[in-house]
Amino acid sequence: LDEQISKTLSSRTNEIIDGLRKAESHLIKKDYSQALALASGLKDKYPNVSSVLFLRATTLSLMNNKKEALSDLEKGLG
Repeated sequence: LDEQISKTLSSRTNEIIDGLRKAESHLIKKDYSQALALASGLKDKYPNVSSVLFLRATTLSLMNNKKEALSDLEKGLG
């Protein structure tokens, strides 16, 4: 059972890290809509992961959607 949990945790961690890297690369290119799509997909799957929420909030802020960005920041800090 421990091995199965470890594999699942590793797989999910890798998925989150890969998704964050892809979204960040779009932010660097100022492709905010694609970055938001990736970050939102991660948020849907991992709604309580702070790094996902913070990246999504950053993207929303860059898109001048401060209200929704603040909501993600508050959830990430909570």
